[in-house]
Amino acid sequence: MGNPEQSALPEAGEDLFGRYGFAVTLACAGVLMCGIASIDKLTGYDLQLGILHLIPIAIATWAGGWGWGMAFSVAAITGWLTIFRGAHHYASNVYYYWDAAVLFGTFVLFVALMARLHEELRASDARFVNVLEKLDGPVYVADPERKEVLYGNRRFRETLAGSPYEALAQHRARECALSWPDGRRVLLRILSEH
Repeated sequence: MGNPEQSALPEAGEDLFGRYGFAVTLACAGVLMCGIASIDKLTGYDLQLGILHLIPIAIATWAGGWGWGMAFSVAAITGWLTIFRGAHHYASNVYYYWDAAVLFGTFVLFVALMARLHEELRASDARFVNVLEKLDGPVYVADPERKEVLYGNRRFRETLAGSPYEALAQHRARECALSWPDGRRVLLRILSEH
C-alpha cells in the first residue's frame, strides 16, 4: 500500500461508461448525440427519436455530474428544435414548442435522478469506509491480479501497513469478493487475531 495514511476509497475512475477518462467519455457522448440527431432528422417528425438522447445525457451526467448533464440536455433540445422547426405538422407552433418543453422536462428530470443516484453511490462508499475504519481488527482490500493492497483500515495501518502482499496473503482471514469504485474486482480480507 503506497500511502499508509490512506483511509478513503478512491474516486471512481473506471465506471459504468468506460475507463478512458472524462474527456473521452464526454466526446463519445457528444458523438452519440450527433448520431441520434442525424437519425432523428432522417426519419422525420412522425417518428420522433428525441427520447434516445437520454443515453448520451446519462453518460454525460454520470461522468461529469449535474452541470454536464444539463449542458447535454440543452444541446439535445436545441438540436431537436432546430431540426424540426419547419417539419412539424401542427396548425400552431404552440403545440410544437409544447412537445419540446415536455421532452426537455423529461431530460431535466432524468439528469436530476442520475446525478442523485451517483451522489448516493459515492455516499454509500463513504459509509462503507466509515464502517471499516471502526472495526477493531485489521482489514484490507487487495487486488489479487495486480498483487497490491488498495485500502487498509486504521488497525491495518497501525500494524501491517508495511507488509508485502505475499506476507499478508499468508495471514488467516475471512474473505469477500467485491467491486471497487474504479470497477475492479477486489478481495476484502478481515484478518484473524492469533
